[in-house]
Amino acid sequence: MDWGRIQAWVQTGIMFLMGLYFIDLALPGGNLGNYINANNFGWLTWVGAFILLAIAMINVTELLSKNTVHAHNHDPEAEGHQHARAGSLSSWVFLGMVGIPLVFGLGMASRPLGAEAISSGQISSDIKSIGFTGDPTTVTNPENRTILDWVRSFAGSSDLSEFEGQEVTVIGFVYHDARFASTNDFMVVRFTLSCCVADARPIGLMVANLTGTEVAQDTWVE
Repeated sequence: MDWGRIQAWVQTGIMFLMGLYFIDLALPGGNLGNYINANNFGWLTWVGAFILLAIAMINVTELLSKNTVHAHNHDPEAEGHQHARAGSLSSWVFLGMVGIPLVFGLGMASRPLGAEAISSGQISSDIKSIGFTGDPTTVTNPENRTILDWVRSFAGSSDLSEFEGQEVTVIGFVYHDARFASTNDFMVVRFTLSCCVADARPIGLMVANLTGTEVAQDTWVE
């Protein structure tokens, strides 16, 4: 059995699947935003997908062309050494390690970071501490402000009373901070990503719960 060719086909298949998986993540409605800052670095995913698919196509072309070459140039001794190297345990282990991200990506449902990724007291309203600066008046319509826009606005204001009466519409998940355990109030939270989930930082707004009914942790609300 030609283990070298089998290994080459497995490697090519992994690259094909990885390229298609990247495209699936990056397409509209995909889950790329669960892993990286798609607005700033989404283009890198398309570049990676193109490179993977291009290399896979080149490999397919070479493997198919070698069928003809193999039929006319048969050197059992040389091929024996080549197949032994290609079919070595270390080579298969390496391929397995390369395929692990693909297995997890396809086998596990992607979801955004939630309350379990937050330590009590970690949520900050200090915009400088999470690495964001800029003009808080960029978004002037209060109803169009995201949680990040509101935190920016609060940080840039010298008199918070100017926000009284403004209507707020934000989307996030419910987080019950231990600091407010004596009330039914909660925080509506989102994560900011500078690059990827490794540098994710939670930001949130306090919500006065006037219904008196506790809202379950991690519930997504508007």
